[in-house]
Parts: sequence; structure tokens; C-alpha cells
Amino acid sequence: MFLHEKKENWASAKKTLERGYGDCDDIAIAGAYLVEPLGYPGKMLILVDNTNGSHSTTLLEEKTDKKRYGLIEHAKFIYPIYDSIENLIKRVNRSYEKISDEKIKEHRITRKNYTYYAVINLNDLGDWRQGTKNLINSKKISLKLKPIYPNKDSKDSKTKYKIGGIILN
Repeated sequence: MFLHEKKENWASAKKTLERGYGDCDDIAIAGAYLVEPLGYPGKMLILVDNTNGSHSTTLLEEKTDKKRYGLIEHAKFIYPIYDSIENLIKRVNRSYEKISDEKIKEHRITRKNYTYYAVINLNDLGDWRQGTKNLINSKKISLKLKPIYPNKDSKDSKTKYKIGGIILN
């Protein structure tokens, strides 16, 4: 179950699965744990909408003859068929465009337009599978935000984010 947190706390997969709830980063970490036995590396995708904030999802990275990308977001599975993370996120952005204004209002959905992203290898966060500590307070990680639309002039004023101990810029 999705539940907003007042203080940013990234729980281990075990903790989230035991308690049965978490916010987007907790669910993304738990999702990475659940798909790891299927061959997907433990990775999380941070999506940034400069107007509406950031969001975390489980990144599905499939290595066959070429890398293919997909994700798990809000219990929605996007199969790894995209040849780049940018194309995957463009698809996510298009899905928000298809939601009617009535549904947006009825379900209190915030229409997103992600313009930047970062990939987190969860192994950089220590014991992300079984640990008991807040995963982002124990590590100081700086990740480079990558533009989804690199050729467009960005009107975004905020391009640096801090999420717990993780700095995205």
C-alpha cells in the first residue's frame, strides 16, 4: 500500500514487505528485491518533474543482445522493450497526457512531465535487502541528473535536488 511519509526514510525491502506499506522509494526498493531473482539488477529510477517534484520507480534493465528498459510504477508493469531510459520515460509522460481532466480531478492525480532522471544502483546503499536503518542517511551519494529531452532548451529553474543523503544535480 502506498503511504506518504512526513520525513524521508528509505526502508529496506524486507522492512517494507513486512509492514505492508511505504512511499514510492520504499516500494521501488521492495520491487527491485522482488524482481532480482528474475535476473534484473537492483536498480531504482528517480524521475524529476521540476514543477511537481520527484518520484521513484523500480528500473527493469534487461541485458540480452542489447539493453532494454522497463519499470514498475504504482503496481503497473512496463515490460522492458525500450532501447533507452529516455524513451521509456517519454512513454510514461505520454501516459499522463492520456488521462482525462475528469479522472485527474476525481482521483487527485498530479499530471507529471518528467524532464530529468537518475539511476541508483541499490548496492551503493549498503544492505538494501534486509537492513533496518534508513538507507539514505547512512550514505552520501551524488548522482548526475540526466535530461530526458537533451536537445530542448530547459526553462527549469531548479536542477539540484537533495533527497536525504542523496544529492541529484
